[in-house]
Amino acid sequence: MSTDKTILKSWFVTAAKPTQDQFWAWMDSYYHKNELLSMNSIYGLENILANKAEASALQYLAVKDGSNIENPEQWKDKLDITLLDSNKANKDATELSPENVEAWRGTLGVGNLPKKNIATNDGEDDDGNPISGTSYTKEQSDEKYYKKVDAQYFNSNYVLLADGTPKAAGDLGKNIANSSLTSVAGAGMTLGSAYTWNTAGQYFYITGLADKVNESSYSNVMLQNASGQLGYGNLTQLFMKFPESMTVTQRNDWISKMNVDIANTYLQLITVIDGNFINGTTDSVITIYGLNINRLQGLDQVTMELIGPDGNPVPDNMFDVISYSVNNNSELAVSFHFEPSYIFMTGEYTLKVIRKLVILGEIGITAYNSYSDQVMSDSEFNIINNGLTEATYSNGILNVSGVTSGANAIMKSINPLPAISDYDIMYSISGTFIGANWGAADQSRSLYFYSGLSLGAGTSVHIGGQAVPIYGQLGLNRAGSFRIMSGVAQALGYNVESTGSVQLAISLKIDIQKRGQRYKVVIYKQDDDSLLYAGLFNNTNNDPMYFYTQFVKSGYGASMSSTLTALTKRTYI
Repeated sequence: MSTDKTILKSWFVTAAKPTQDQFWAWMDSYYHKNELLSMNSIYGLENILANKAEASALQYLAVKDGSNIENPEQWKDKLDITLLDSNKANKDATELSPENVEAWRGTLGVGNLPKKNIATNDGEDDDGNPISGTSYTKEQSDEKYYKKVDAQYFNSNYVLLADGTPKAAGDLGKNIANSSLTSVAGAGMTLGSAYTWNTAGQYFYITGLADKVNESSYSNVMLQNASGQLGYGNLTQLFMKFPESMTVTQRNDWISKMNVDIANTYLQLITVIDGNFINGTTDSVITIYGLNINRLQGLDQVTMELIGPDGNPVPDNMFDVISYSVNNNSELAVSFHFEPSYIFMTGEYTLKVIRKLVILGEIGITAYNSYSDQVMSDSEFNIINNGLTEATYSNGILNVSGVTSGANAIMKSINPLPAISDYDIMYSISGTFIGANWGAADQSRSLYFYSGLSLGAGTSVHIGGQAVPIYGQLGLNRAGSFRIMSGVAQALGYNVESTGSVQLAISLKIDIQKRGQRYKVVIYKQDDDSLLYAGLFNNTNNDPMYFYTQFVKSGYGASMSSTLTALTKRTYI
């Protein structure tokens, strides 16, 4: 039993609460999917089925392809097509009588042509005119062409040209000068062995290439060796290696033509004199010997890059180049400062000197894990006092003082310094070098020194530093700090002057370094650690070297004193 839709809707309105009976009445008004519908329940189905034919009646109907026809002769009679069998023409022209053939020839318009071995040549030329000419039978064609070719050409290695001349197939395509070649998609050529293209002095052109100068992926260029063999190389690497194939003159000319104003600044960094980086040392001075180093003086935009043993640059926030100085002996002293947190890798670092993106030179610098310092003991030296009030050495300190003009004291190592191992000898000298002037130059007082390494017998300083008075006009005294190199003193430009009764001092730090046969002296001002000099002495004869220091008192009057302190020998580990 079903309930009218209007009644059902009235039960299910907003805020209504249908009862169980109302829910059941709603569900009974519709069919459930699990219920089977009777034919009477579908409107009009009974009438549709009544108009359908019975299946048994379909057996008397013929299908479209005639496959179920059992009596074709009766069909022909009914369709009046029985006479077609006797009048039809087969595809292969069988069953045609001679009369039928002549009838077909007349109908097709070919009645005048020979009946066999004929090729037609009907058509028009490029101007539309009818073509008429001789067409050959097979026998005629054989006679004219094939039978006139010698038997030796009867194979696939030869082709027949239009005039009947045989041509070796291997010669085809050899002359590309009279050919216009065009490739198609997917075409190409892969060499199976070396291939030579000899232009015989003629110009060779490749045109129409795309411009790829602004595409970063196009970074290779074509290269050729002396024999003409072609290859390719990376443009950046080729540019970096380009100077290696030049002479010094060519390199300087190349640099000049680069228009970066460095034609006169090409450097040859030959060797590192003071070349150690030590873990735990934040400040280092690296001294480099080379050629044209003095050309760095006065140049702007000079930067330095440090590359680690692993090939990676040392980060900029880990180090700074505080300063660099150049002297007339082509030596470059670079002052580095490293952050305390930076840990050196053992091995060789590379220092690059750069100006305006051009590498002027580069050199290797060795880094060590640590070093050991040892104060040079009293037993290593002889002290010779010639008239000074005091000249004593103990635990790395030498004290001297005196009054008498001309008095002196000498401190010399008893034995030659080690010739095999490398070392540094470091110490400081300070004191009063300028005496008061009492109105005459010869009354000026000073206590001056020569200190460093002595060659051979050890009677004078060959490499080291010195400070001596320079007498001037009445009322003026000057003392200058010098360096000594092979017995020749040269001024450093570090002077102090005394006028009247003022006494002044020159205080130095000296570092003497041995690296193989090379000896190096580095002199600093003690008050501000500024570099005064870094110079090289090459002991090519392997002569024995002695530590040698001499103090000399000059002038008259009061006593003067000086001190050599912290005499230390450093060994690298």
